[in-house]
Amino acid sequence: MYFYGFVMKKNITIVFVLLLMVVLTGRVFALDYSGATSTSDYWKNWIQRFVTQKTIYRASNSTTQIQYGADYYKTRTRKVITPRSWEKETTPQPSTYVPPVSNTNRIYRARTSSLGTVIQQPQTSLKINILPIKQSKDVTELTIQPVRIFQIGLSNTSNANSTQFNEPIQLTQLTFQMYSNTGIAADPKNFSLIVSETEDQSFEFGSNGKVTLRFNNARLAKGDDLVLNVEIKVDNPQDTPHVNGALRVRVLDAVAQTETSLQKVTPVITGTPFSNLITFTPAGGVTGTPIVSGTPKQIVGKTLSAGEKAPVLALDFQAAYDDMLIQDITLHDTLSNNSIDSFVQKIQAIDNDTERVIGEARFTGGKARFHFSRPIQVQRNGDARVYFEVTLADSVNLASQSTQFKLEIAPADVVVSGVGSGNEVPDSNKNFSFQSETFLVVDSGGSMNISASSSQPDGFSAVESLEPVYRFIMNNPGSRDVSIGRLSFEVRLWGVEFPNGISVDDFELKQLQSGREVNGTSFVPSAVNGSVVTFDAPTEFFLHRHERVEFWLKVKMRDIAGANADQDSVAVQLLGDPSLSVGTLSQVRSSGANFIWSDNSGRPHTLGSADWLSGYLVSGIPTGLYRNYRGGR
Repeated sequence: MYFYGFVMKKNITIVFVLLLMVVLTGRVFALDYSGATSTSDYWKNWIQRFVTQKTIYRASNSTTQIQYGADYYKTRTRKVITPRSWEKETTPQPSTYVPPVSNTNRIYRARTSSLGTVIQQPQTSLKINILPIKQSKDVTELTIQPVRIFQIGLSNTSNANSTQFNEPIQLTQLTFQMYSNTGIAADPKNFSLIVSETEDQSFEFGSNGKVTLRFNNARLAKGDDLVLNVEIKVDNPQDTPHVNGALRVRVLDAVAQTETSLQKVTPVITGTPFSNLITFTPAGGVTGTPIVSGTPKQIVGKTLSAGEKAPVLALDFQAAYDDMLIQDITLHDTLSNNSIDSFVQKIQAIDNDTERVIGEARFTGGKARFHFSRPIQVQRNGDARVYFEVTLADSVNLASQSTQFKLEIAPADVVVSGVGSGNEVPDSNKNFSFQSETFLVVDSGGSMNISASSSQPDGFSAVESLEPVYRFIMNNPGSRDVSIGRLSFEVRLWGVEFPNGISVDDFELKQLQSGREVNGTSFVPSAVNGSVVTFDAPTEFFLHRHERVEFWLKVKMRDIAGANADQDSVAVQLLGDPSLSVGTLSQVRSSGANFIWSDNSGRPHTLGSADWLSGYLVSGIPTGLYRNYRGGR
């Protein structure tokens, strides 16, 4: 019984297997036999279909997933396979983050297909086609008009179909470089690029010849095209050397990304990324020997107050045969014995036409060296005007230091090169001819000035009495008081004479207020030397800050012929001094100075402090010779 039961069970199993094979065979016939031409083909199809269904069944029960690109929306139930990852399982990512698109084609089993339909994931790429624009003629005139060098075509070449999502691409930047640049283009910073999609904004080349253009709205959806026109221009035609030259430009790099996920997209550059040669011939060929010369602008030496700013030297640089680039200028002081290092805080080089500061330096050892980061450009047969302005220290001490200075410049102090020749100009071809001016720095009173009054006495009488013949004004617009210790006048007579020969009794100096004499004596005549009369203050006369005082000179005369004559007259001039004397009041008087004053810089200031000085470089003196005619009186 046991054996019989075993045989029955075995027979039943065999029958079941046979029935199953019949069912499967029938299904295969239904699916594939129509394509078989023989029994052999039938079994080959059957085996191939069996293996395929087994693979699909295995894949459909796997948890293997791929990284979805931006072109697909990930679903919670989608399961996919890749040719190389059937055996590798990973945990699904529940995040909504859309990873970057892979460059590898992926396949996955469509949810609606029971036979494992396969689909390729789309590729996203940016194609950049560069077409150089040939410059049909030379650039013969330097203007702000740009020259087109490239036309760049952009296209989004994604292969996604109409049912797939594909992110737009954004071009974020393009990098260009100038090369083979000579002559006028030797300095790349003279040029800028303009691209049509940057709203005509220009981008200046760096000293290394590179420039990077950044874009905000260069967006391309699938299938879109965009054309960029790239142009180059001269930044400042009026400041750019007018010499021959040439340049080329190349596209170095491009950067792009997807619009939403900001994933990097590697652009594919085609075409020719090198421009044609751009040539410049704005002024014909460069011939002859480069020559640069310096002619001074008018600068007048004077007294300067501490804390003041003042122009002290000016040059007009002129070029011949070539455009010039001035890289260095060194100024020398010849009077202060290096004291200028302490009383001049800084000195600036200023463009005379634009008033723009182009350089700044300090004095060290009596020298100030300017090295210009952007050289001064002097066009051929043109000029460039530059002046130098000093800023003085807030205080100086005449008793302890020499405060005179005089700046000079020699051919060797200017480093200049010819743009066309590329060579430094030798000293023999630098022709500087100018007259240096001397300046005196005082603690206060640098702005003090003396001048003749606009209202002068109308004639005079020659009756041996003191008659006013000359009016003058002393003005101190500065912020500190000064002191006056001496005044001197040259007096000349025509048709009249001094009653008993010239003497101190023939002169008087009176202060005026609203046209009337002020009681008292501020200055008394102390000496007569030839036609010069000197007045000394019994004690110092203070000319206070922002004060303006007026005096008139009175002279005693008599008639020579006994009757009025048309040419009877007296001429007066207030004198200054041709040289500087510094010391106490008595010391400066002993030097024979015509005018003596003090900036009150002594600590303390007294008649015996060494802060008194002569009338050297005082503004307004010597005054012009004023001649007063006797007239009807």
